[in-house]
Amino acid sequence: MLGRAALLARCWASGGLMIGHKDTTRTVLDAFTAIQKSGRAKKLGRDLYQVANTSLWALATAAGLWFLCNIPEIRKNQARIEALRILETVDESRRFCAKWSAKPGAAEHTECVQDLQEIREKERNRILSDLQVL
Repeated sequence: MLGRAALLARCWASGGLMIGHKDTTRTVLDAFTAIQKSGRAKKLGRDLYQVANTSLWALATAAGLWFLCNIPEIRKNQARIEALRILETVDESRRFCAKWSAKPGAAEHTECVQDLQEIREKERNRILSDLQVL
């Protein structure tokens, strides 16, 4: 006499498994019941858990190593971005003060740039204080 799993395999191979067919559904349920009773389902569950756990730990380790290896590059990029921001601010200040007839190098230009820096610093402090409230 064929076991339930063997019967399921033979039924599948012969094309006898049709979704919704009464006998097929019963055969499939019987096969799953047989697998559960034999302990293979628990072993499969443990094996799948072990593979997933190991994979996630490997992924976390690789991500950590990648981050550690790229810290110097991240810091270089931050410094480069900060330098670009400073250059943009200086250029913006120069253009703004030139727009209001303060020629570069003149006393009015220096006062204009200092006023702009003061305005920017006040706005920065307002934004930071707003963020601290949140």
